[in-house]
Amino acid sequence: MKNILLGLLKIILITTLVVVLSCGVWIYFKGTQPMEILDARGITFWQFMRERWDAYKSVDVKVLTALAGLWPAALFSALVVQGIWGIVVLKRRGCGNEFRAIPAYALGALLSAVLLV
Repeated sequence: MKNILLGLLKIILITTLVVVLSCGVWIYFKGTQPMEILDARGITFWQFMRERWDAYKSVDVKVLTALAGLWPAALFSALVVQGIWGIVVLKRRGCGNEFRAIPAYALGALLSAVLLV
């Protein structure tokens, strides 16, 4: 009985490992392909994420620190709203345009206050 359970556990662990690695390879592969959004102008997902990361670095760190310290749910929702806002800006204005992140953070914090309180 013990050998059967150990064998079953090994099968489950190996299957989980294969599924996780397969998903990682698929995400990496799809991230190197040009996005199908018309206004993306052929940039890849990884290029888009690099632009978003640069936008995160240029944001006033005090706002993020205050949100993280005072209300972690507001920080999470603010980052989600900024990501969605970034995609909307990409679709409307095209690649390479910047947008102000502080209003996106304020909207995300407001949404978390309305939805989570």
